[in-house]
Amino acid sequence: MQSPSTQTNLFMSALYPAETRFSYLPRFAVDVRRRIAKAADRPELLRILAEQAEGGAPLASEEAARRALEARDLRAVLGVLRDERVSEEAVTEEGIVRDLHAVCEKGIGLLRADGFAGLDPPAIHVVDAFPGPFAGRSASAAALTVDRDDTAEYGIREGVYFIRERLTPTYSSFLLTHELIHHALGRSGGWHTAHGLEEGVCDLLGSVRLSQRLLGTALTRRLFILNRLSSGYHRLWERYLDGARQALAHLAVVGYPEFVRELAGGRPALHRIEAGLLDGISGRGALDPADAFTSLAVELLLLFPRAAVCGPAALRFAENALPGLTVREIGVRAGLTAELAARAAAELRDEHGLLYLRDDGIGVMDSEPALRYSRGWLRYDTTR
Repeated sequence: MQSPSTQTNLFMSALYPAETRFSYLPRFAVDVRRRIAKAADRPELLRILAEQAEGGAPLASEEAARRALEARDLRAVLGVLRDERVSEEAVTEEGIVRDLHAVCEKGIGLLRADGFAGLDPPAIHVVDAFPGPFAGRSASAAALTVDRDDTAEYGIREGVYFIRERLTPTYSSFLLTHELIHHALGRSGGWHTAHGLEEGVCDLLGSVRLSQRLLGTALTRRLFILNRLSSGYHRLWERYLDGARQALAHLAVVGYPEFVRELAGGRPALHRIEAGLLDGISGRGALDPADAFTSLAVELLLLFPRAAVCGPAALRFAENALPGLTVREIGVRAGLTAELAARAAAELRDEHGLLYLRDDGIGVMDSEPALRYSRGWLRYDTTR
């Protein structure tokens, strides 16, 4: 298997920090990304992105509205590429692996300071397929942690494994923050798994808390939304979110220092925590609402509305929906035909409950989309 092209990795290095509004990464700007994968150099990549235009108005179809929004998102990526000069060497396999080692060392240091005493950095392995009995996961997963019990049972090396063809700037480092918590928990009682709760703890303490400290709040928020909250529905990934919410519920009662002290007992301790959660939670609460980690975790795991994904035309309509304007006036501001504007208004009203009209159905009486939009919670469907 080959690593992604250098130009694809340059594009991805700018995609995550960019302010975009699409909802589902695998279906975002597919044709443009195919061209980027074949680009010979950075100037050609920049030229491809610079060519993207919203098209003529008024827009008469959902596809036209989607392409216009994709073009705007791609220009946001272009802006990041122009402002932040990421070197091509940094996005090669060697550069990404070097960053993984740096994140690993820093992350282990932070976890030790938090109370995970005696924790050593895991080895980092880049492979074409996961080892031993985990080979079947190579088609769907990008990273995997092998602990000492796996080594004893299957004779495979301990460490965190990354699939070569899925190595991605920033995203791979984000995955590593999750895997480092697996590594910490796997030191004791490896076979005594806690199922979904372990994945939830790794998301909460790794993909949110540790990532926030290593990659920053804004970038962690973007990464978590695009890779956990905007993915297509699948029971496996829903278990991760369910577990993360359960972990946050327990953390809210016992506080972070006590949670780490409990987790020092490894997977047997995690199993006891999960069993206790089945009986509900009780206590006064130990989270500081002003704490940056608390704020981010609560937004991502409790407040973020996963269902706030609308059609491209509806998103353009929502951007321009001001109380007192008629549907037609909003449609003109949004660059939509009258017919498409009417359909967009109906979608926001009937499917999302975000729009309210006068009794005659013409004038906008009140509007909530602007509030959702300002937080980045309202996104457009890339499959239409």
